Amino acid sequence: MVSNREISALIFSSSLPEQNHVVDPIHCTPSTKLGKNIKRIREQKDMSQGDICRAVELDRAQMSNIEAGKGNPTLATIEKIARALGVTSDELLK
Repeated sequence: MVSNREISALIFSSSLPEQNHVVDPIHCTPSTKLGKNIKRIREQKDMSQGDICRAVELDRAQMSNIEAGKGNPTLATIEKIARALGVTSDELLK
């Protein structure tokens, strides 16, 4: 299992873009990466947001915000979502 410290480091660490490249910061935040990974895995498993919400006991609006990179889920919520998707929290935080 991944420690809370490791998860926090993955969420909040970010690499700086090379100087010659323009990067849209909205599309490369840790929250956005988390949301995109959740959505990608959920769709690969042919699951709806509602399926995840029922398994995690989470409001659908909150789940939508997390997938959009607008939410700020707790580490416990990230772990619950990972379990509902049948993956590790590491997989969501890549």
